[in-house]
Amino acid sequence: MEEEHIVEEELPAAEDLPVAEAEIPKKRKMDPVLFLVLAISGGIHAVAALVFGSMVMYKAMTIEEPEFVAPPKKQAPPKRIQYKVQTQTKTKPKPRKITVNNVSKINMPKINVKMPQLRMKADFSNITSGMNMSGFGGGGLGGTGKSVSLLKVQARGERFLFMVDAGSGTMTAIKGGFDGFDTIRKEILSLVKSIPPAIVFNMGFFERTRTNANVLFFKPSLLAATDGTKLAFEKWIHSINSEKDFQNGKVGLGKSNWRPSIRLGRNAPAELIIIQASIEQKADVVFLINGGWRNPYAGIVKKMTAEDKERSKKNAEAQQKALLAKGYTAEKKAEWLNAYSQHYNQYAKEFKAYLVKNRIAGVSMKGWVHSRYGSFKGIVGLPPVSRAQIMARGGASSGNYEEKEVLSFLKAQQKKAYEGIKNKKLSMNAIVFIGKSEKDSNRWTDSMEKSVRGVTRDFNGKFRLLVSDVEAVVVGKGATLDPKEQLKVEAKLKKYEDQLKKEKNKFNIDDLKAKIAALKKQLNI
Repeated sequence: MEEEHIVEEELPAAEDLPVAEAEIPKKRKMDPVLFLVLAISGGIHAVAALVFGSMVMYKAMTIEEPEFVAPPKKQAPPKRIQYKVQTQTKTKPKPRKITVNNVSKINMPKINVKMPQLRMKADFSNITSGMNMSGFGGGGLGGTGKSVSLLKVQARGERFLFMVDAGSGTMTAIKGGFDGFDTIRKEILSLVKSIPPAIVFNMGFFERTRTNANVLFFKPSLLAATDGTKLAFEKWIHSINSEKDFQNGKVGLGKSNWRPSIRLGRNAPAELIIIQASIEQKADVVFLINGGWRNPYAGIVKKMTAEDKERSKKNAEAQQKALLAKGYTAEKKAEWLNAYSQHYNQYAKEFKAYLVKNRIAGVSMKGWVHSRYGSFKGIVGLPPVSRAQIMARGGASSGNYEEKEVLSFLKAQQKKAYEGIKNKKLSMNAIVFIGKSEKDSNRWTDSMEKSVRGVTRDFNGKFRLLVSDVEAVVVGKGATLDPKEQLKVEAKLKKYEDQLKKEKNKFNIDDLKAKIAALKKQLNI
């Protein structure tokens, strides 16, 4: 076998080879379009990475406030509470036994307790129920007030006022004298004692004067009917027209502690003044007990204006000329006035005797006597003239107010006085107190009764004509009595006969004799 021979040849180095002969790999060239696409894509990704990276970093750095959501409320079942009360018996301390040998030698401390007088101002509106005086604007006594009855006239209210005629005319023999007046006083005192402290009240006495009226109030305004007030009231009411004053012939007021805030005009009747006084007291119930009556709306002269005064001056000059024409010179005028003065003095003497005989006190002599000038016949040789003509004062005025004007004035006064008061109603109740002979002799007329009924109607009240029972029992001979009534009359007769045995005052003796005679006639004795 032919033997194979391997001949190793030494190859030259690559660097020794010629360039053309060496195998060098070729480099690929970058496509320009591809490069552009890659560049744009890289830029977009870089921008996106920057934006989203910033957002992630901002959220990581910012702490969000947590929101708390309340869980739904679950209503738990009410728990049953059990109270354990332990009662403890209170042991009363044993009273300490004190032994005193001589009671009169005990030194008791002197206690000077002054009870405060509770005075209500007149600008209240109402009193609250019972003793709870928490305010004046409430309903007061449950909104119903207190129902009272005075001399059989009933009324309901919370603010009571009693106005009583204390003039001498209410104590004449034909009205029952002192006993008649005292009966009314006792009725009022008994009523006041029965009202509770939650009720307020006041009282005023009044008397007529020649041109006006005197008014004397217990207190300036309404006040609560406390026990202390009632005691003071009882003392005060007995101080007016006491029995001692009656025996001495000094009845009446003679003074006043009140004057109207506004005067409507001149020659106002006493009844108008009393109604004004009642309104200013701001009562809701008024009891007016009067010994007579005059229409409060009539005869009120209007106040004179400047034109009225000038016209009055001219009238006076004309009257002077008329007097001269009748022969009344200055000398004759003086003669007439002198003759009238003598006539006046004589009549005054007779009138005074009449007052003493009829036990009338407190009457203005001047007013009564001058009202009788018509009986004067004048002087001889000259025609008769009146005193007003002789005085020649003119007498001009604007005339009298109409009745509706006077009522409007009073209603306006009431509206003003009752401002701020819840119950603005006023109930004016009139009780006219007369003797039987006054009614039989027409001294009490139909026009008077019509007037007083009209006033009580205007002010939501009631009217009663109270006739003196002393004269009312005189029914004449042969009259028969009910057995029960006869027992009452016999008891009254015995009472008066017992009083007559002890009486020493002449006026009272005459009064008792008259009463006894009247009762005997009724019993046919």
